Amino acid sequence: MTRLNEIGIMRFVLILSIVIGHTFAIYGIAAERSWTLPENFENVESLWWINPVFISFSLQAFVFISGYLMRMQVGLASIDKHKFISKKFKRLFVPLIIFGLLYWLIIDRYMFNGIYDCINYFLSGPGHLWFLAMLFLCFIAMIVNLGVEKIICKSRLVKTLYCGVLLLIYFLSLFAPDDFRIAQLCQYYIYFVVGYWSYDYRSKLKSVTWPLILIFILITVILIGIKLYLFQNKPDHYYLLSHITKLFLGISGSYLTLMLCMKCPEGTYLSEIGAWNGYFGVYIFHQFILRYIYYKTDWLIDVNQYIVGIVALTTTLLISWLLSQIFLRFKFTRRLI
Repeated sequence: MTRLNEIGIMRFVLILSIVIGHTFAIYGIAAERSWTLPENFENVESLWWINPVFISFSLQAFVFISGYLMRMQVGLASIDKHKFISKKFKRLFVPLIIFGLLYWLIIDRYMFNGIYDCINYFLSGPGHLWFLAMLFLCFIAMIVNLGVEKIICKSRLVKTLYCGVLLLIYFLSLFAPDDFRIAQLCQYYIYFVVGYWSYDYRSKLKSVTWPLILIFILITVILIGIKLYLFQNKPDHYYLLSHITKLFLGISGSYLTLMLCMKCPEGTYLSEIGAWNGYFGVYIFHQFILRYIYYKTDWLIDVNQYIVGIVALTTTLLISWLLSQIFLRFKFTRRLI
């Protein structure tokens, strides 16, 4: 499959954003933190905004580019559905189980409440590995959807109705349990579909002018501002509004990142960085390292409170890169990342 320059650069930008966001997830008001403040750490509330800004649309954009790449694969050849599912199972579900077991042994040590709870824990993906389970389900859903894809794309009315159904499912899933990541699938699948459809307009997206990109920047910044406001002021009646904002921010941010990365010519230093094959590994390893540093060691306790995050981020990126390089050297481990 032809390597797309913009996708490689997007992976680099999005992975970096996710690692930065998770590194600073320990700061802020207790009720609003994504992660618990480690014992004996000083809370720096002025850094609370870093996490919600850097992960504001990163995961949605990853799902977007997964759909984008799948459309490329489907467009290049007649897809063998069973072979495709088998490939994605090995790519996503095998690492999910192996690293999920390691996450439970090293980081979580969650106590199960019966067989169902144990199965749900591992198949749903502990910690950040939930994303692998959800993404695998997105591929399965699109494979099922391919049977009606041509009908949907030929009729604007049917396509509009289909989008309406996806939106309805999105909002209904907000009130559903997330066993086996079914609710997460319902919330993220819309980005997968948008990315899938967007590949057909790749040439138009590459030719988008800077004035339109500036409009997307403005829209995205405004939506991030709304998200930050709701993040700090989120009583129950803001719940639905925050998810509406998340939805539009995910789509706007995905398109903005894609169009900006398309503006980067091939052969540049940034495109060479994007060509690296280890970003999936960095995503898998980074939370192991961060959580171990924060919650299993006292290494950062005596570090100045304002540079703790920088030290943790640098260390995590370096070790994640090193582990990914090691895994890429061997055939068996290379398949896991």
